[in-house]
Amino acid sequence: MTFTVTGDRFRGAYDGEAGTVTGIVDGAQVVGEWYESLNSVECEIERGGTTYWGTFTFDFAADGNSFEGAWGYCDEAQESGWSGERTLEDEPS
Repeated sequence: MTFTVTGDRFRGAYDGEAGTVTGIVDGAQVVGEWYESLNSVECEIERGGTTYWGTFTFDFAADGNSFEGAWGYCDEAQESGWSGERTLEDEPS
């Protein structure tokens, strides 16, 4: 996943069905929605220009180099894990 933070706005993209994320940053936490062009679960309503979406919450480590979080389909509970950490190629130059 690659992402940018501008003020309290979080935007990113990830591999897999042209996935994108948008959210709001509050301290070390980001709460938002993910969107894909295709998925195994289709939502009844459209958001972000697609009916394949869901919600997520990321909690970043104090150093900002990793996060632990959860995601769910549509407006359902966030029951699946989502985590990541910065790689060397992600380091700013």
